[in-house]
Amino acid sequence: MEKVCFKSVDDDREVEFSIIDKAEVSNQMYLLVVEGEFDEEADAECYIMKAVGMDEEDLTFEIVEDENELKALTELFEARMGEEFEK
Repeated sequence: MEKVCFKSVDDDREVEFSIIDKAEVSNQMYLLVVEGEFDEEADAECYIMKAVGMDEEDLTFEIVEDENELKALTELFEARMGEEFEK
């Protein structure tokens, strides 16, 4: 499973996430992630993050908070992952 580290803007600490799935919608990159190690057998809180910027070396992502955008993306990832993805 691919992993990615994000730096928290609140306290500048790095948090590791496992990438469960990726999608591009209308030229916008989205990641479905879970904090830490992904375990298919365990319940975990998933986050949908979107790319919001890019510098010379890194992409910048933020958690999707818009309710309409989040609903549409949840449906997309749910359809792609089937029973593995529960709301």
